[in-house]
Amino acid sequence: MRTARGLSLFEMLVAVGILALSLASAVQLQMRSMMLVQTDDEAVTALNAARRMREIMETDVPFNKVFYFFNTKTTDDSLSGFNTSNPTPSGLVPSNSFYVPYNSVFLMRDTNADTIPDSIVTGKLYFPTDVNGALLETQTGAFLGTGVNIDLNGNNTNNDTIDLASTYTLLPVKVVVDWTSVSGGDQRVELKTILVKRTSP
Repeated sequence: MRTARGLSLFEMLVAVGILALSLASAVQLQMRSMMLVQTDDEAVTALNAARRMREIMETDVPFNKVFYFFNTKTTDDSLSGFNTSNPTPSGLVPSNSFYVPYNSVFLMRDTNADTIPDSIVTGKLYFPTDVNGALLETQTGAFLGTGVNIDLNGNNTNNDTIDLASTYTLLPVKVVVDWTSVSGGDQRVELKTILVKRTSP
């Protein structure tokens, strides 16, 4: 019959082992929970930056300058539409990159050969262009994922093969933020929209 002397050494070791396993599980669960919160924060930060970039293109940049300023070429960037009464929006980067507010949980990858340090978080803008950078209606169906081209210059045809960079009235654009999450996986936020010519710049 068991006496009231207390726990044996073996029983104490078993109890301590169970307690240690429980604590380890609790710590792992807490770390996993914190990682999920950080991952969600990354996605929200990236989405907000993409939406802000879309708003800048829609409201702050003259419509006929959007493609020239935000395409991959830097040789055609034109700031002549910006002046003291219509200043260049802050945070814009020539070519198709834009800054995303830096967050220490981001481990971003920016592998493009541009002038922005890899430690700076950047987003990218894309248009329906060919390999030479020409804005083409024939690229719009694949670009938007619809398979149907759209009429960019309002001439009632959707298969023009000429560069419409200076005559577009509709401008499809894709806003992308790629990053390597704190959780270790590659993540992407992608917004597609079609900008419409405004009555005023």
